[in-house]
Amino acid sequence: PRRLIAEAIDIVVFLTGRGSGRRVETVAALEGLDADGDYRLAPLTPVHLVPTA
Repeated sequence: PRRLIAEAIDIVVFLTGRGSGRRVETVAALEGLDADGDYRLAPLTPVHLVPTA
């Protein structure tokens, strides 16, 4: 199932906090699986992100 998940998901967003204090902590691109079968994540820096508001 990890391989199928890695094929289906492109970006992972990690949130922190609760309620009105919730905020984005990290945005990462899922690049596939490594040799051990773990997810290979590449953090996306603000340069890669387009502001929406």
